Amino acid sequence: MDWIPQEGLHVWIHGASLGEAKATVQIARHLPKGVQAVLTSTTASGLERLREELPGTLSFLAPWDDPAVATRFALSMGVTKLLLVEAEIWPGWIHAMQRLGVPVAVSAVRVAGPSQGRWMRLWKLFPTLPQALSCVWANAGEVARAREAGFVNVVQGASLKWAGTAPVREWFVPGRHAALSIHRRDAGELSRMVAEWGGGWMLFPRRLGDAGFWRRWARRQGLKLADSARQVGDGKVWIAERFGLVKASLPGCEKAWVSPGHDAWEPLFLGAKESWPSGYGQEHLDAYRRRVAKGLEFVEIWLKGL
Repeated sequence: MDWIPQEGLHVWIHGASLGEAKATVQIARHLPKGVQAVLTSTTASGLERLREELPGTLSFLAPWDDPAVATRFALSMGVTKLLLVEAEIWPGWIHAMQRLGVPVAVSAVRVAGPSQGRWMRLWKLFPTLPQALSCVWANAGEVARAREAGFVNVVQGASLKWAGTAPVREWFVPGRHAALSIHRRDAGELSRMVAEWGGGWMLFPRRLGDAGFWRRWARRQGLKLADSARQVGDGKVWIAERFGLVKASLPGCEKAWVSPGHDAWEPLFLGAKESWPSGYGQEHLDAYRRRVAKGLEFVEIWLKGL
């Protein structure tokens, strides 16, 4: 693919899909004066979000992860720095940036659970990649694990997915609960939560093809199926039939259980009172928002020099 050459110098900010696009948008909105952005996403939904939120900013589907293609893109856009959002590592891009002398950073890497081993296997395939990253921000408590996984130039940071986002303030419905980004492997733990918390439930499967599995699971728990989120009450369960329904359905929820490895802060920003199994509540949310603001400040400083 050929791109029309652009005037001026740009920082290239990439987020994989819709979730990462939230952070991409916030970073682009807080760029230092005189710094222009060119934004990319791997998915059509992510690109749609970028163009909807920032219509005057250059935005494209991500170029192929090929050094020659990335070089053409960077030269056409006048790229001076590349920021990868939420641990998106692209070996071809990074190799091309190395040859062009373009610094590359990652905000923010996640090294929880089995992901540490996956990072270490990646470095075996591309042993020079960690040294090619000029700065890597890690989430709270993960700096040491990131270094153990092979990252270098690691500093404390935070995911910027919720930067600039004000939490939804709602009244809460006692006994109204939700389970987010759930996998089949979570069935046993969710059974324990249903027995402990009781109430009514909303389920948001990670795979929509698992809806039949969760319907059978619900019957085994003695829960009756509801036709919509509005009908959820004591002893009832509603299973989301498509993606994108969490934002509209979660406000007012008392407790939300999030499958390990997924965003434990999302329920608190979208109007739930508590997020589990982390046990996060309002006090944790306030501290997290301060860390996010500081993390955004660190990224702004890194992006300043062209």
